[in-house]
Amino acid sequence: MTYEIRKAAVLGAGTMGAAIAAHLANVGIPSFLLDIVPSSLSDDEQKRGLSLADTEVRNRIARQGLERCLKARPSNLYHPDLARLIHVGNLEDNFAWVGEADWVIEAVVERLEVKQPLMARIDQVRQPETIVSTNTSGIPVGTIAEGRSSGFRTNFLGTHFFNPPRYLQLLELIPTGDTDPELVGFLRRFCEDRLGKGVVVCKDTPNFIANRILSVVGSIGINYALAEGYTVEEVDALTGPAIGRPKTATFRLNDLVGIDVLAHVSENLYRAISGDPYREVLVDERAAGVIGKMVERGWLGNKTDVGFYKKVEADGQREFWPLDLKGLDHRPPALPFAHHCAGHRGGCTTHRPAGLCRRPRRCVPVAHFVAIGRLRRRLHSRDQRRHPLDRSGLPLGLLVGARTLRNLGCARFASLCGETAQRTCGHSRLG
Repeated sequence: MTYEIRKAAVLGAGTMGAAIAAHLANVGIPSFLLDIVPSSLSDDEQKRGLSLADTEVRNRIARQGLERCLKARPSNLYHPDLARLIHVGNLEDNFAWVGEADWVIEAVVERLEVKQPLMARIDQVRQPETIVSTNTSGIPVGTIAEGRSSGFRTNFLGTHFFNPPRYLQLLELIPTGDTDPELVGFLRRFCEDRLGKGVVVCKDTPNFIANRILSVVGSIGINYALAEGYTVEEVDALTGPAIGRPKTATFRLNDLVGIDVLAHVSENLYRAISGDPYREVLVDERAAGVIGKMVERGWLGNKTDVGFYKKVEADGQREFWPLDLKGLDHRPPALPFAHHCAGHRGGCTTHRPAGLCRRPRRCVPVAHFVAIGRLRRRLHSRDQRRHPLDRSGLPLGLLVGARTLRNLGCARFASLCGETAQRTCGHSRLG
């Protein structure tokens, strides 16, 4: 079969769906962005005298998803004008548009009972050569296509983008036992050459590769922080640029992913990996309590401006208030940011420990040094055999940062990270 992608349909206008549509627009591919129809009017719609039958209301969820995507920083689009390539609609009135697409990408909520009926509807309107993929981050791809026609299953696979799709190069392709090998080869070339992705073909195992590792490592980190009394700021100070990782670190990354997505992924993965020795870290009582209350309160991360951080606007200034993990309320930042580099023009403006500067003209939070110093004191004063997690220090996904920690004067913690890497991954040189 000859495959070609000239137009796409993205089903689900959440954080990922809208951003995928935006990246398709970046390379000149128009798309339909569809989401569910609202069940009630917003306050603004009521004041304007609109009804549930009005198109503006029925397309509201998809339209607002696109608006959030366009406001995101860094920008999801190469240029604002490219937004014209994205056409919003809803899954009731505009579902026939799906039949016009060469590639249909499902990006709805991570629930099998939602995805399977949607696939049945796609199967009814798709063209024989239409490519259908799911952006699930962990549900076994083969189960999503159960009960579909043979033609559907032949052209179906998983395409797991990472957020934000414009900037994160990794794309996991997950074929099933029924997927046409020719399709896998075509889509791999297309995503590498046209979308600029680094494609990894994965087996259809729970959470595939990246999220299988990160879900467990992230859960261990959150559990440890709660058990040992670390604050959100301290954890993110330790696990961000100070060790060569992005500034999203740990808790900011969860806000970016979505707290509801985090909860769904952990729940789905726990059920799917009954033989995994690390399984229980996904259902830690403390962490589940915090995340559950956040979901109940609608604190879903960046999509609601409230998660482990709350965006606060005051006097024209934007601040991000961290969540107090004990009281579950947001408080003003406690740790200041300042320059730490002696080579910075105007001289150093912080009382940094001697010899820590390694990168001229760079700024990092004072919190890095406060948190690392605190960690070193705790590690040196503790019986490392008392608790199995203690032997790895603060296992917050720091494996890749061991070398940078050595540069920051934390040789003890760096070696512990290396030990953790060797035990969990079989590698001892991740730094």
